[in-house]
Amino acid sequence: MKFLGRIEGREVVVMLDSGASHNFVSRKLVTELGLPVDETVNIRGMLGGWRPGTVLGSLQKPVSGSAAVHG
Repeated sequence: MKFLGRIEGREVVVMLDSGASHNFVSRKLVTELGLPVDETVNIRGMLGGWRPGTVLGSLQKPVSGSAAVHG
C-alpha cells in the first residue's frame, strides 16, 4: 500500500508492507534532509523479497513524521 506522509516536514510517498522486517528510506532523501547515519551498520538480505542487496547504514536518531490514509 502506498500513501502520502511527511518526514521532517517534507512530503514523501510511504510504502507500507505488513510483512517487512525493517523500514527503509532512500539515500537521496537522507542526504537531502541531512539525517545523521551510522554507516558502520550494514545489513545484507533480500530487498523486495527477491533481490539480494545490502543496506548501508542506519539512522542515528528517530525522525519525526506523520502519515494519513484517506479513502
